[in-house]
Amino acid sequence: EEILKEQGLSEKEITALKQQQLDKAILEQKITIETQKSQLVAQVEAAKRNKEFLLGFFEFMTAPSRILLNLVNKILDGANAIGLISDETRKNIGDTTKYLDQANEYLANLLFDPEQVKKEGEATIAESEKQLMALENQAAGYRNREREKRRQAAETKKKETVEAEKSVSEIMAMLTADDAEEDRKSTRLNSSHANISYA
Repeated sequence: EEILKEQGLSEKEITALKQQQLDKAILEQKITIETQKSQLVAQVEAAKRNKEFLLGFFEFMTAPSRILLNLVNKILDGANAIGLISDETRKNIGDTTKYLDQANEYLANLLFDPEQVKKEGEATIAESEKQLMALENQAAGYRNREREKRRQAAETKKKETVEAEKSVSEIMAMLTADDAEEDRKSTRLNSSHANISYA
């Protein structure tokens, strides 16, 4: 700012330059946020696709284990049917393949977690929106200060106009009073001339 003053720019010109820079920064920040939003959608979709692919791969790799667990399910159902295990125990054990599914899901999420990608992306966008708000507040501050300066200038001009009008009125009153005094003297002089006899 001091360099700009040294270069001969007025305060008004410096403020206008600052406002232009802020407007440019605000526009750039808005573009950044829109880019982040579209990138986030793409990143979440990519994470979902990658996770599904990985789950498919795990499904293929654990197919023999799934066959064994399905066999375990049949054995447990048979044991329950003949009374070796209670209905409650069988219900608590449930489908044994769910443990394999849970393990696959856990491993896939370690590498590709769409929810985590979304959460991190939204946090980044929220931070960018916070920065945008700060820039917009700063720009509003410049506009408010400029508006206040214009208001004060108008108020000062109004006061000066009122004072000038008052001064003119006082001068006019003095001139009118002087004219009235001159008229009074002139009238008195004229009336005294009327009383002069020319005998």
